Amino acid sequence: MIYSLRARLLLAVGAVVVTALVVVAISYSETTRTEFHRHMSVEVQIGQKPQLPAMTPLSDQVREALKEVNNQNLASVLREMAGDLGQGELLLVDPNGNALASSFPEDLKPQIRIEPNHRVQIDFIDEEAGSTNRMVMGLADSFAPVRDELGGLVGNLYYLPMPEEEAIDNEEAFLGSVNRRLIVLAGVASILALAFAAVATRKILRPVEELTQAVYHMSQGDLGQRVANVSKDEIGQLANAFNNMADNLQSLERQRRNMVNDAAHELRTPLNNIRGQLEAIQDQLLEPNKAVIDSLHEDAATLTRVVSDLQMLALAEADRLSIEPTRFAIDEEIGSAVAGFRTVLKSRKIQLDLSFPSLAPVFGDPQRTRQVVCNLLENAMKHTPDGGRIEVSAAQAAGFVVVRLGDNGPGIGPEHLDHVFERFYRTDYARTSGTGGSGLGLAIVKQLVEAMDGRVGVRSEPGRGAVFSFTLPIARSESVPAQQQVTEETKPL
Repeated sequence: MIYSLRARLLLAVGAVVVTALVVVAISYSETTRTEFHRHMSVEVQIGQKPQLPAMTPLSDQVREALKEVNNQNLASVLREMAGDLGQGELLLVDPNGNALASSFPEDLKPQIRIEPNHRVQIDFIDEEAGSTNRMVMGLADSFAPVRDELGGLVGNLYYLPMPEEEAIDNEEAFLGSVNRRLIVLAGVASILALAFAAVATRKILRPVEELTQAVYHMSQGDLGQRVANVSKDEIGQLANAFNNMADNLQSLERQRRNMVNDAAHELRTPLNNIRGQLEAIQDQLLEPNKAVIDSLHEDAATLTRVVSDLQMLALAEADRLSIEPTRFAIDEEIGSAVAGFRTVLKSRKIQLDLSFPSLAPVFGDPQRTRQVVCNLLENAMKHTPDGGRIEVSAAQAAGFVVVRLGDNGPGIGPEHLDHVFERFYRTDYARTSGTGGSGLGLAIVKQLVEAMDGRVGVRSEPGRGAVFSFTLPIARSESVPAQQQVTEETKPL
């Protein structure tokens, strides 16, 4: 069994080429043979015409012979009569155009067919060679009717002048030469066609072979494999799809490694604090007083929060996050989330400005929406200096409610805006290790909002603060979420 695609393509092309050449060669050979016979028959008739025998005496002999022999023995009578005529044969044809008898030798086994256009086709079967020789000629004007005793027409007796042996030898030589040339030309054409097919299949399959090697190396862990694409056909589209897949896999692998490293870093700090304080207590270097216990509790709470956030992100990305959508008033949930921060805001003298016009009910999970607002407020407070200002507003437009939370902190550089919602992503302005936090709050915001058919966005300039926003669809009367259609008016900042 052949498994190589190149070999199978070559075999398929070769089979098609050989079949086509064989059909053409056979057709051409038969056409050449037929036309040669027709040409020879015309030449024979023209050349023999002056020497055509008188047919009336011959027809009289046939009529006399019919009195003594039946149709089966009439062929032998015609052979005796033709023996005195030289290179010619006699043919008796009935009024319906059927051959009754002929003078051809019996061992030649002639098959005679009278065509409507007054031509006669004679096939001589050679059983030993397994071949058939065909002659086609016109019925000559030299004929005579054969009548019975009552004057009824039995048929017409024709004289068929036959070519000399030399002419037959020339015919075989001519046809043999034509066939040999056809064989040579067919062989040359087959070789050229296969060579062209080999070049074409090599050009077609080279990208496939490169793609196979790239896939193999990628399966061994080398995600840097790419395939050069120089065509715009289906193979080129396959190469583009592979390169895009490889880019995505490499990006995902890089994010996975970064996530593992960042998670290890986030977990290592509180674990080291807990371990260090416990070892100090074991060595009696530290008293387990209230301050130490509070510190241990805070580090344990940090560990719990990081693990909980990671679990929530994993569930959200696997579409297994628990979301209970319903109609609710979003301004009430925003007010509940803000109320929990008023004490801290007051202690830091941060001004909180709220702007809530009359809003339609939205469709989503009230608890998850409150968690989104809390995460955004917590992020804003980390980057707002004491005595600063935080603005929370909501507006309704084109089937959505847009909620915005802005601060007057240090802002975010434009090179970081596309990454602030990635897990553990840190910048010099937002989510630095010095400001605390697990680095997962904004990533959780993005997952929660998108799970409720919303969108998130951010707008910021260095030194001028940042504005985070998210949208939720306005609930319909039957409590079904509106179709997500983010326009320029409702698109998050």
